Amino acid sequence: NGLVVHNSAQRFARIRENMYDQFMKEIADKAKNAFLQKARDGDLLGIVVGGPGFTKDKLVDNDYLQSELDEKVLGKRSLNYSGEEALEELVSKSEEMIEDSRMIREKNLVSEFLENLREESGKAEYGPGQVWEALGMGAVDTVLVSESMELFHAVYEDDSGEERHVFEEEAEIDESSEDLTHLGDLVEDIASKAEEMSTDLEIVSTRHEEGQRLENLGGVAAILRYRIR
Repeated sequence: NGLVVHNSAQRFARIRENMYDQFMKEIADKAKNAFLQKARDGDLLGIVVGGPGFTKDKLVDNDYLQSELDEKVLGKRSLNYSGEEALEELVSKSEEMIEDSRMIREKNLVSEFLENLREESGKAEYGPGQVWEALGMGAVDTVLVSESMELFHAVYEDDSGEERHVFEEEAEIDESSEDLTHLGDLVEDIASKAEEMSTDLEIVSTRHEEGQRLENLGGVAAILRYRIR
């Protein structure tokens, strides 16, 4: 009689709305499981939300995301695809946004190191030898390495078991010495030691002023958990 049709339309509209709301909550819940702990640990650079249509806008603008994740949203991008193709498209369209965010993080870390150095708090070390020593002690919270770093790390051990660490260009290291027990790329060795000591590693670009200052300090620096000197 028309009235039934009208009520049915409203009922189906409510069902669709509830299903859509549930779908958005499921996306937000998956984002929480994937990213929240990383955000709290300081390991999340940012979040970029992408997709065709307006779903991406509703996810961000209607407060579906947990507040700590919402603060990490760098921006939104409209996509033409779905599935793996969409992820590739999203990364391609977000490169500049991601790069800007990465540089901000780098600048902040180098600034924190320089502030510690100025204040003589004892929580800053720089130079390959000093940083390697601090890493070995487990005292480094974050190690900063310039992307221009091209040194090699050699370890020599004498008859008494005493080790000597040398950080030079490859041509200046005596590979024929019987005392040589290790020869490797310094950046790779730092990365391995940082992982062993639960230390954060940041490779710093030289395309900004802070990165150039790090390069001028020998290309490697450390923000310490506690003073060692």
